[in-house]
Amino acid sequence: MTKDALASHEGRHVGRYEILHRIASGGMGSVHLARAHGAAGFERLVAVKTLHPHLAHDDEFVAMFFDEARLAAQIRDPHVVATIDVLDEPDLLLVMEYVEGVHLGVLVRRAQEREGRLAAPVVLRIVLDALQGLAAAHDLRDASGRPLGLVHRDVSPQNVLVGLDGVARLTDFGVARAEARRATTREGTLKGKLGYMAPELSAGETADARADLFAMGVVLWEALIGRRLFDGESDAEIAIRVSTAPVATLSSIEPSLAALDAVMSRALARSRDARFGSAREMSDALERAASSLGIATRRDVGEAVARLARDLIDAVREGTSSAGSERIASRPDDVTRPVTTSAKRKRAATTSDPPRGPSSAGATSSVVVPPPKPSPVTWIALALSALALIVGMSLLVDRDAPVAREHGDAEPVVRTMHAPLAPDASAALVPTITVRARIDVEGRVIEAHVPMSRADLATWEARAVEAVRGWRFEPARRDGREVEAWTQLAVEFERGSALRGLVRVKGSDTLGGSLLPDVARAFREQHPGVRVDVEALGSSTAFVGLFDGSADLGASSRPISPVELAEAERLGIVLHELVIGWDGIAVIANPSAGIAHLTLDDLRAVYEGRVEDVGALGGAPGPLQVLSRPRESGTYAFFVERALAGHTPHPGALVVEHNEEIVRIVAQDRGALGYVGMGWLSPDVATVPLVASVGGAPVAPTRATIESGRYPLARTLLLYVREPVPPLALELVRFVLSDEGRRRIAAHGFVPVDRAPASLDALVAAPPGRAPLEPVRITFAQGASALDDAGRSALERVTETPGARFVVIGHAMEEDDVGSLSLARAESVRAHLIEQGVPPERIEVRAASDSQPLAARGTERGRRIGRRVDVFAVVSD
Repeated sequence: MTKDALASHEGRHVGRYEILHRIASGGMGSVHLARAHGAAGFERLVAVKTLHPHLAHDDEFVAMFFDEARLAAQIRDPHVVATIDVLDEPDLLLVMEYVEGVHLGVLVRRAQEREGRLAAPVVLRIVLDALQGLAAAHDLRDASGRPLGLVHRDVSPQNVLVGLDGVARLTDFGVARAEARRATTREGTLKGKLGYMAPELSAGETADARADLFAMGVVLWEALIGRRLFDGESDAEIAIRVSTAPVATLSSIEPSLAALDAVMSRALARSRDARFGSAREMSDALERAASSLGIATRRDVGEAVARLARDLIDAVREGTSSAGSERIASRPDDVTRPVTTSAKRKRAATTSDPPRGPSSAGATSSVVVPPPKPSPVTWIALALSALALIVGMSLLVDRDAPVAREHGDAEPVVRTMHAPLAPDASAALVPTITVRARIDVEGRVIEAHVPMSRADLATWEARAVEAVRGWRFEPARRDGREVEAWTQLAVEFERGSALRGLVRVKGSDTLGGSLLPDVARAFREQHPGVRVDVEALGSSTAFVGLFDGSADLGASSRPISPVELAEAERLGIVLHELVIGWDGIAVIANPSAGIAHLTLDDLRAVYEGRVEDVGALGGAPGPLQVLSRPRESGTYAFFVERALAGHTPHPGALVVEHNEEIVRIVAQDRGALGYVGMGWLSPDVATVPLVASVGGAPVAPTRATIESGRYPLARTLLLYVREPVPPLALELVRFVLSDEGRRRIAAHGFVPVDRAPASLDALVAAPPGRAPLEPVRITFAQGASALDDAGRSALERVTETPGARFVVIGHAMEEDDVGSLSLARAESVRAHLIEQGVPPERIEVRAASDSQPLAARGTERGRRIGRRVDVFAVVSD
């Protein structure tokens, strides 16, 4: 766990700044409210940003950070948050003007909740102020009068702060530019909030002021309409939509905004040569176009801020907001949906209905911490995807057709459109279809086709083309006249799900406390007619619910026990076990306790009552308060088995019902020590690394140490269903195993399986609406790859399927070389199929290594059925 560099200084002075309390935290660092002291009793509130250690200790980044902070400090404009000071003790600190206000995204969201939309005159005043701040930055020159070429690169609602004084200010100039330079010089990757990044940035071109104007156009569109302009399920999908998706005119959504259509069209032009040349030019054009709508006064804006967000502002100033413990989203979703308090810090509701009411995460200071950045691998993949898209589009352009490209010309713009209905509402992934259309001078589609058609998407493509033919456009203009032009469109589908009903999930607090409610909310977005009830009272309740029929899906943080398995057999119930990921049990202490690490022997001594003082554990002397979980908890059962060697905690241990309550107690009590799942970790507590063996090194619970097995308290996360599997439960399982589901598993601090496993007897592998594919499953002895008589006999059944092709997937479990062994097992099955007369070209061999377990790897049963080959007979329609 990374400790906040200023946390220990709260209530103390750093130079002339008195650190008060943390008000925000994000991917680059944390922000604290502070009081600056001067001569003769001078005082003022400021915001102090500190970088995370991995950035603050990066010499290259620090040098760039100082360079860019000095540059940003030269901007003298009331619409840019002022940089006051830069310190390098006790860590790298940036001191900035404190603005009593919130960012634009919070205003938009609050207005949606209370008033429908943020009033257009208020939005216009805010954006005009922000454009003035951009102009001041873009026009910045050095002492000799040479333009400095400062570009923000991260214009978004989160970086437009709106104060109670009615003034909008841009923030994070220096940080955004320094981070971008770090990305370019070290990783060669793209940085920024993708939904606001101009298309040329995704293509790797150098940013200039017009990229900021594109981003400001997106901000204006979203603030006026109240939803995201470019959104998607992945970074690559968002980048593609920014480059290709049709942009609806404001008037097609809100007719009263028709006067702004021309300004928006130019601001959002994909070719930067067609955009405004400067922020001042865009500001002048917007002010002229908005004259019929009216532009709010700063008094009006200040009153709107007070009316919509005074409670958030007061909470931040007084230190009563939980914003300090919130993570800022990796994409700026404030415009479209509430930012809820972290699911890891609050008890989930019993249903998947989305939370209502305002969130403290919306509170802000003068500095908004940039969001966590995706990994370099993600960005490299995105860059390659975007580059491939651009190259592909250039090859598809009809060179003879008139296409608007020159400065001042206009490309076709969608005026009216209707998204087509998905032909398969239950599809796990809904494709976006690229359609090329020719638009005549009256804005009608006279030709439309899919330029790179795929046979497997024929139904989707036909529906997309049919929909586009009914769209209407503002025609392209060239040299002042309307002309025919080709355009490229990314057609998205509405998922008209026909699913209706209830899915009941019972079991683990680790899974059901935060992860499964989050998954349920996302699932309901795809299937509004389905309700998911989650009851998280401990892993044991998963099996009770499955046995008595009160649960459709059981969630457990431990494998089914022999007693429970025997009860299922007694009742004639067939259960399927599904591994969805792994978790680490983290031992946590108060940060001020000073416990550097513990051995497993230390841990046993603590929980057996043989240690009563923190000083005996290497920390600050004081009474020790030991916390544990109830006996029915899967976390308790695993901790007792793995950490305590089967010994139960001593009677003096305080039994606490929920993980979040343990975190709260440990954060407040210097002498408290407890254990929780990784998904509940918080910046308010310290994770204690563990030493598993004599002479071993301390190991902290991280994704890498859990995935590699180095961390001693790693466990399996499981879902259980009973036969016959309820259709709605199966759909929920599909979602959990999808890319989106696994992304959410990772976001909650767990380690997801690498791929959707071919388990549940291939229930998940079955195409939507089809019966499950039943594999022939052949198991092997440990270390063996040769087929035995039972395996050869099983293969005789599969070769009887006429006209089939065969998918052979080899697996291994805990052997020395799982990759080679899983492939060798699959190849031995392939060789036998060929001996039985199956043509080699009809056999596909895959090696899944140990990435697709069927059961807990910590049990002999799980390892036994993990050493296998799955053979699927696939018959084409």
